[in-house]
Order: sequence, then structure tokens, then C-alpha cells
Amino acid sequence: MATITKSKSASQISWPFKLGLAAIFFVVCYLDRLSKNHVPDLMRQGKFGPIFFEPHDNAGFILQTLSQSSAFARVVFVCSLYGFLFFGYFLIQTLLPEKLPKLRVGMTLFFAAISGNCYDRAFFGTVNDFICYYISDRTVYFNVADIFMWIGFGLTLISLYQNDKEIWHPNSKRKKFLVDSAYQYRWAMQASIIAFSSAFILVLFSYTFILNSPGGHAWNGVAYLMSAGALVGLFSAIVFFVGVVYSHRSVGPLVAFERYVDSLLKGEKTQFTLRKGDEHQDYLERVAKKLKDRLET
Repeated sequence: MATITKSKSASQISWPFKLGLAAIFFVVCYLDRLSKNHVPDLMRQGKFGPIFFEPHDNAGFILQTLSQSSAFARVVFVCSLYGFLFFGYFLIQTLLPEKLPKLRVGMTLFFAAISGNCYDRAFFGTVNDFICYYISDRTVYFNVADIFMWIGFGLTLISLYQNDKEIWHPNSKRKKFLVDSAYQYRWAMQASIIAFSSAFILVLFSYTFILNSPGGHAWNGVAYLMSAGALVGLFSAIVFFVGVVYSHRSVGPLVAFERYVDSLLKGEKTQFTLRKGDEHQDYLERVAKKLKDRLET
């Protein structure tokens, strides 16, 4: 086996870097909000070649999809989708094995841009696209958040291509995904129950709020329960799967350490090495080294 190596897992990312990502997020959201609040001032600047400024309410989603849907359904869909993206963003940031600054910055730019546009849809019903660009006989409308979105998307794709081995670890995956199925299923089920309970409380509150609000009707409540129930079920299933994956990073090193101790007791000359991103890495490698030195004396 290879010699003992120490590598930073996702939980060991330095605080300055984490604060830097947070700063990028808030700066993008601030610039997006600032630009949308000063559209009249930008309109007075005139044209810059094929680019000019003119307010345009984008009622649709990506590429004008859902533009013909009701405002209620459109806003509910987008905000619910944002909730999943919010969960996915922090999940991926947690599970990434190394620092990977380009990928993390790209994801942060992309998520911050989505946050800016989702804010518009949640509070105003539409997104204010005010940057206009002539392409032949058509005019394309976008905003500052869209610019950061495509920059973030580009950085993410570049990093996925350049750092594919660091991200996926094709040569260091364990052969068995479930190394302690009882523990992993129990851990995942507990996480899933917590997620389901939290979502259920929110659904129950929202349901009673809808029925008792002015203009609330029973059919609105039924439709809400059906859609919210499907959403909560999907979210709980995702959390369960994530629980299995994340617990693998915790119980896997313990199983590997047990096998290492067995090999030492059999007199085999081996060295203990954990994979990048495993939990308890420094502690178990340090104990393994002490144990080996003790047995060899």
C-alpha cells in the first residue's frame, strides 16, 4: 500500500476561503439588486454599440418557459426549485473532496445569480431584465445576475474538465459502497426523518394559512397538499440517499482501520492510508502509526 498521506477534506477548508465564498455571494446579490434599482439612470446613458438599457419584465423561467402559466404557479415552482438548489449547493460544497477553488467559486457565482433572480420572482412576480443586445433582427434581454450566472457556469464546466480526477477519484473508490449497511441505513433514516418532520411542520402551517386566508378555498388546499406531499417525499428520499453517502465517509475509515489492525496482528507489513475526503483521517492515521511502531519494537 502507499505511504500514509494527509490531505484536506471538505470539512478542513480554511475559514478565510469560506468567508471569501460568502463575500462573493453577497457582492453578486448586491450588484444585481443595485443595478436593477438604478435602471432609469442607466437608460439615460444611451447606447453602447449594440447594447442599450430598457426595462423588460421577464415573466417566464429559463428561455421564457412557464411564461404562460399563472403567476401563482410560476412563483411557487421557482421558489420551490430554489429551495432544492439551496440544499444542493451546500450539499455539494460539503461533499467535495478538496478545496477546488475554481469549481467552488463557479458554483457560488451561479447560485448567487439564481438567488438574485429568485428574489425578484418571489417579491415582484417577474424578473427585471434591462440590458438589451441587438442580434440581427432580434433583441436579447438579460441582467447583471445572468452575466454572473454564465460566468459561474463556465468556471464550473472548466473545473469539471480540468479537475475530473480530483473530483471523482476514479482510482481510489472503495469497491463496496455499503461497508456497514446497518449503521449507514440507520444514520440515513434518522436524517431523513428529521428532514421529513421539518418539512411537514412547514407544510401544515402553510396549508392552514392558505385555508384561513381571505379568498382561500378547499380546492386550493387539496392541490397544495398533493404537490407539497410529493415535494416532501422527494426531499426526504434525497436526504436518505445523501445520508447513506455521507455516512460512508464516516464508517468506511473505521472498517478500513479494523482490517489494518487484523493485518498487523497477522504479522503483515502494511501501512494505513485513508482516501481523500474520509472522516477521522488524521486521528486514525496517527493511531495506526503509533500501533505499528509499538508492534515493531
